[in-house]
Amino acid sequence: MSENLLHTSPTKTESEKLELNENLEDELLVRCNMIESKSDHQVNELHCGNASLIHEELDKSHDSDKKLNDLSMEKPTEEEMEMKRSQAVELKKLGNEQYKLQRYLDSIATYNKALLICPTNCDTERSIIYANRAAANIHIGNKESAIQDCSKSLQLNSRYMKAYLRRASLYEELDQLNESLDDYKKVLDIDPNCLQAQTGCKRVETNLYEKNEKLKEEMIGKLKDLGNLVLRPFGLSTDNFNLEKNSETGGYSINFNQKERGS
Repeated sequence: MSENLLHTSPTKTESEKLELNENLEDELLVRCNMIESKSDHQVNELHCGNASLIHEELDKSHDSDKKLNDLSMEKPTEEEMEMKRSQAVELKKLGNEQYKLQRYLDSIATYNKALLICPTNCDTERSIIYANRAAANIHIGNKESAIQDCSKSLQLNSRYMKAYLRRASLYEELDQLNESLDDYKKVLDIDPNCLQAQTGCKRVETNLYEKNEKLKEEMIGKLKDLGNLVLRPFGLSTDNFNLEKNSETGGYSINFNQKERGS
């Protein structure tokens, strides 16, 4: 009785597994061709949404690839893994050539293919491919996707200066100055002599200071308006108060000046 109970759960036959594998392989091929088709026919009509569509296709392909690996009856051998790594490296080189020729959408499609076949344990190769795809995204104006690619690159290699510098520049362009400053500082932690990070830090710190000072002025202006509203019934205004900044501490003090009647 107990043996029968143990074997009542349904299991996939070997033929069903093979059929599912073949279907998933076909799905991967179709998605890869969809990406290539976008590259061939939309270069002259490119806008930021196209690159996002490509990344969506890649994410779907990764899901299918994971399912395919989980269902494989045999794990890939070291030779097969090395062959995939080599193929990914060659695709990366092709993507780099397309990038140099300013065929940015083509290069993105090629980098997608490289990521699709590159083994997930090849952190160095995948980190570089993500950073390269970020560079292509920058040139087509897809800054958000470029930031995401830089972040993925840094997750695989936390000391990849090129990815930090690209992301810092993107954050700066999007006025996310605190994030930009953090990235420039991380580069300087790795290489204190990096000139790009040094100048970037100074520039962002200056812009951040000016931005904060402007916000302070706006806040003080709003507080004065509120103060005048409260003080008006008493015949007073914020003009009766002087706000003085302490140059040493950076704090503020308020002095009251009572104006004489009739003055």
